[in-house]
Amino acid sequence: MATLKVPARLPELIKATFAKALSNGDLFYFATHAQDVRVGALTFQLRFSPALANKPKAPPSKRETAETTPSKPFDPFAYTTPPPPLFVGDVGAAHFLVLNKFAIVPGHFILATRAYKPQTDVLEANDLHATLACLRAYQEAASLAPLSSSSLSGDDDDGEDGALFAFFNCGEHSAISRCCLWRRCVRVCPRTAPGGCWRRS
Repeated sequence: MATLKVPARLPELIKATFAKALSNGDLFYFATHAQDVRVGALTFQLRFSPALANKPKAPPSKRETAETTPSKPFDPFAYTTPPPPLFVGDVGAAHFLVLNKFAIVPGHFILATRAYKPQTDVLEANDLHATLACLRAYQEAASLAPLSSSSLSGDDDDGEDGALFAFFNCGEHSAISRCCLWRRCVRVCPRTAPGGCWRRS
């Protein structure tokens, strides 16, 4: 596959977009406490966020309260251009980056498809290609201009190490959020710094 164009200086762009959206009230950030849990040879990181109990709830939309079922499913991402306050940039022609409106990690963003793609299906080759392009671009840019451990850490008890962690919620029993019902998305977060909760000596 051809090399995909990812927004330049991605770590700085994510940081600046997140800070501006947070200060303007365009997104909500819920601070977390990270804890390592070791199971056999593997160490897992659990994040606790008591503030999520107070997560804002949107009022029902007219489509939700209508007596008739709409002929086309409601798509919360039904736009050609994503919301400007949360939009980060395009990744090739088929994907874009947008901040997660309800973030539990500073800099938490979403790689979403422009076309309608079921979140319940497996990722396609171009989804994996776009995800890998983001991971590489972020790490390469961070290595040239390292972020301080507190640059995106907010009130969390750890900092990032210049790399990203990507995950895909799919399938009948996964925690698929409403924003991913009709537009396939991969969630991406800055990874915890070495010596923090991912790697504790």
